[in-house]
Amino acid sequence: MKAIFSLRAGAVSAMLALAGCPGTGAADTLRGALLKGETASDIYDVTCPRSGSTRLDVGIESLKKVPYILTASTLFGDKSVSTSDKKGADRKPSSLSTLAAGRGTYTVTVSKTLKPRKKEKTLKRGVIYTLTYHCIMGTEHTETEVQVMQNQ
Repeated sequence: MKAIFSLRAGAVSAMLALAGCPGTGAADTLRGALLKGETASDIYDVTCPRSGSTRLDVGIESLKKVPYILTASTLFGDKSVSTSDKKGADRKPSSLSTLAAGRGTYTVTVSKTLKPRKKEKTLKRGVIYTLTYHCIMGTEHTETEVQVMQNQ
């Protein structure tokens, strides 16, 4: 099983390199790609397992100039927040959204929305992004775990 994972990780790294993206990023960041479908979305379960964790901070950055807004929405129970990167490839991620729901598993969804005055057919283009996520306890970063639930 380990060999299969290494092969897949290598294939993903090669694909991202060919797309003009640098390596896989630091801890608590991940690179993802929304494919060409108009309703493509990626879904992650981000867990703050440590007792005393108070919140999850999430940010998103589009790595290429694209004709749409990239959004990361965070949900925990009946609470939700979102943040958006409205201008891709400017090396400026979105502001961090903060959801203070304590210890547990948060659902983070990454999606795209067509910018005003852009043609609808451009939604069929894919986008590569960096998702940032941090479990926080007070002012300190704590252990954070992530699992891919849907990759489109």
